Amino acid sequence: MTMLTSVGWSVTPLPIALAVLGLALFVRGFSRLRARAPRHARWWRACLFCGAVLLALLAAISPLHEAGEHGLL
Repeated sequence: MTMLTSVGWSVTPLPIALAVLGLALFVRGFSRLRARAPRHARWWRACLFCGAVLLALLAAISPLHEAGEHGLL
């Protein structure tokens, strides 16, 4: 347990920039699809995608990532 408390959040700009880029591209494509065929672009799908990106971002910058990189293997 001391390993997890000694490792902090690694807020680096690369994962955040990639998440923002992915969300921006998704919003662009989602809005274009929504204009053409609204039945294929439901709002719950956009919410699921945003949740998945947030979960991946949290996994990349959380202390568990550093603990897994250095201590668990």
